[in-house]
Amino acid sequence: MRKQIILLLTGICLSLAPTAQACTLWSAAGSSAAGGGTLLVKNRDWLPNHRQEVKLVRPKGGHAYWGLFAVGGNEPGLKAGLNDQGLSIVTATASVVTRETRQQEPHTPGLTSRLLRECSSVAEVLQHEEWLRGVEYLLLADRQETAVIELAPGGRYAVQRTKNGVLTHTNHYLDESFLALNKQIGESSQTRYERIGQLLAENQTPYQVSDFLRISRDQNAGPDNSLLRSGSTLKKARTMAIWAVRIPPQGTPELIVTLFNPGEEETTLCLTGETLFEKEKE
Repeated sequence: MRKQIILLLTGICLSLAPTAQACTLWSAAGSSAAGGGTLLVKNRDWLPNHRQEVKLVRPKGGHAYWGLFAVGGNEPGLKAGLNDQGLSIVTATASVVTRETRQQEPHTPGLTSRLLRECSSVAEVLQHEEWLRGVEYLLLADRQETAVIELAPGGRYAVQRTKNGVLTHTNHYLDESFLALNKQIGESSQTRYERIGQLLAENQTPYQVSDFLRISRDQNAGPDNSLLRSGSTLKKARTMAIWAVRIPPQGTPELIVTLFNPGEEETTLCLTGETLFEKEKE
């Protein structure tokens, strides 16, 4: 009887727990991106229990980078970045793996910031196999290619790269070697993955930045399963930010970030040319 009560209470607690957080990532490279180079977008979804800031970081050693930072909440820190070499990195949660496992698994502290500080390209990131530890997904773009890196328990990882074409990801594993980890794919992750693929197929290439920004606003599947999520309750994830980058083969990238901070007006920051990495005035 006592065991049954414990099991019942456990089920109640799980049903009351916040839903797993999520993000939608997609990119285009080469002939799929207008003018060549790459495009990358992240719709960042999380509980509306914190705010976000976009900041320029100039480390004493390494590359400067713009970052999207979560301030407060239960998972603060860097969520997306673009460095002065034209390398952008965004991340997504591996929601099919329990939070406990994700936290306990050996990982590289501050992986995204380290890669932005010390690497100038996708190829350079992949030279640092010893850093690719943890449980999450990364989408990277530079001037020539994009790549998805899936980090899995046990120090394993898988890479998909392209110099011509699109890559997409949500919150479950796609590489064949990791499919066994998808014991329960969330409805939202599957719906968003199928929807982003559909929208990219419907839009003719090469894609413009405006195409990707329009796609990022899609609300086809309601408050909890759309690419742009409003959240049906305060305990459900919603879209907190849209991070969009255009990285040309030559010249300065373009960064467009829209923030949906709780209790604040929607704001959009557009940076390119000299305004992107200009030197701070003396």
